[in-house]
Amino acid sequence: VAGGGGGAGGGGGKPASFLACSSLYLGAFAALGVAGTRAVDAVNRLFVYGLMAALCGLLGVGLPRVRPVLLERSDWGVVWPSAVSICVLAFGAMNTVPTILQYLGGDARRTHSAILLGSLTPLVMYCLWTTVVLGMVPYSSDMSKDQVLEAL
Repeated sequence: VAGGGGGAGGGGGKPASFLACSSLYLGAFAALGVAGTRAVDAVNRLFVYGLMAALCGLLGVGLPRVRPVLLERSDWGVVWPSAVSICVLAFGAMNTVPTILQYLGGDARRTHSAILLGSLTPLVMYCLWTTVVLGMVPYSSDMSKDQVLEAL
């Protein structure tokens, strides 16, 4: 029977462990969605705290190894075309303002603070992460992936 599927899990040739993990993943997010906004908020906060802890670990290890001379090079020509999509995306994110305002009970001051802090925090995190990476990896167009990973 050439081309016949139906592996051990009956999922078109996928192993049973793949199907079990997919079902577990789907079930976890379905349960989270049914649990409501507070549960989603709690899980989201947990992930954000984990992200911040990982960034602090990266900064703790990487910042002492940054070589300032590597940060002096710039080439804005490689950024220009792709930066346009980021700008368009930034304007699209403003569609969330009414939702945030409603979520914070119509409090304009808290909404303003949430948007400002919610925009500045990722910007600062990204700038620090970029500083660590660009300050540790010497620039050379001849470097292989292995050489770049070794520099990190």
